[in-house]
Amino acid sequence: KPEGCTTVFVGNLAFEIDEESLRAAFADCGEIANIRFATDRDTGDFKGFGHVQFVDSDSTDKAVAIAGQLVAGRAIAGQLV
Repeated sequence: KPEGCTTVFVGNLAFEIDEESLRAAFADCGEIANIRFATDRDTGDFKGFGHVQFVDSDSTDKAVAIAGQLVAGRAIAGQLV
């Protein structure tokens, strides 16, 4: 992974997911600095993916390791950014 990497791409998110649910899913990975959900620039509709930024780089390894975990009924995908 790139040195200093603190962000994980998270895909296959349920369209009804909220920030609280995503924070809970990644709580055991480490302290979360920020969560960003991707939205359509014209409609503002959620696109089903986002990014979780952690305070420290070690947390990203733990976050990627839980890919496949069910969150809001869908198996999430995760990869380093």
